[in-house]
Amino acid sequence: MVTEQFDEALGIAGVADGDAAESVHVTRKAIKRLRAMLRLVRDSVPTDVYRTDNDVLGLVASELGWIRDVWVMAGTLDGLGLSDEEAAPAVATLRARLQARYEIERDAILGNAAHVASIVVQLEHVKKRSKVWMLEGGDPDKPLPHTFESIAPGLERVYRSGRKALRNAATSPTDTLLHAWRKRAKYLRHQVEALNILGPGELGEQEVQLATLTDQLGQDHDLAVLTHRLVRDTALVAGIDPNPVHGAIATERHRLQTAAFTGGASLYQTTPDVYIGKLAERWIEGPTF
Repeated sequence: MVTEQFDEALGIAGVADGDAAESVHVTRKAIKRLRAMLRLVRDSVPTDVYRTDNDVLGLVASELGWIRDVWVMAGTLDGLGLSDEEAAPAVATLRARLQARYEIERDAILGNAAHVASIVVQLEHVKKRSKVWMLEGGDPDKPLPHTFESIAPGLERVYRSGRKALRNAATSPTDTLLHAWRKRAKYLRHQVEALNILGPGELGEQEVQLATLTDQLGQDHDLAVLTHRLVRDTALVAGIDPNPVHGAIATERHRLQTAAFTGGASLYQTTPDVYIGKLAERWIEGPTF
C-alpha cells in the first residue's frame, strides 16, 4: 500500500496544465494516506526517520495546498446555491476572479520545472527511506512482525488525538481547532481504510462514517478558506457586495458543523483502550495479513 501511494504521489512529475488541479489533488491525497501509514507504525520507526519523513511529506502537501485551495474556491462558491438575482452578478465576478487567482498560483508552482523536479526528488527520497517503516527500529534484520501489537500504539494515538481534537473543537469551534480535528480524523479514516481487511462488517461501517465526517469537515474548511480570502483579498471583492456570500457561508458552515459534531460524538464515544481492544479481537478472530 505504501508503494502504491508513493507511485500515486509521484504522478505530479508528469503534470500538465489541463490536469494540474486533478494531479495536485491525487498527489495530496496520496501523501495524506502515507502520513497516516507512517503514524500507524510510528512506535517501531526510529524517531529521526519518523520526524524527517513526516515533515517532508507535510511540507510538500502544504506547498501544493495553495493550488488546491484556490482551485476549489470557485466550486465552493457555486455550491452555496446563490441564485438570487441581486447576488448573481457578484457571484459571477467572484468566480472569474478566483479562476484567475488559481491560474496565477498554479503557474507559479507547477509552471516552474525546477520547482516540480524538487518536489519529485523529495518524494523519491522519502520513498526510498520508507523501507525502514517496515523494520523494527530500523534494523534490516528485524522486519516488522505482522501482529496487531505492531500497529496498536500508533492507531490508539491517532484515535486518542482525534477524540481530544473533537472535544477542543466542540468547546471552541474556531477555524484552527476545526482544521486540527479534521486532520486527525483523516488520519484515522485512512488507517481504517487500510485495516478494513480485518472486519468488512464493523470496520466497513466505520470507514463510511469517517468518510462522511471528514467530508463535512473538509467542506467546512473550504468555506473557511473562502471567507479568509474574501476578507483579506480586497481586490477580489472590489466593486461588489460580498455580504450575500458571507451570509450563505455562515448558514452552510453552521449546518456542516452541527452534522460533524453529531457524527463525531458517535464515532469517538468509545474510550481509546476499549476501541483498540475491540480491534485487537477482530484481528485475532478475522483474517490476517
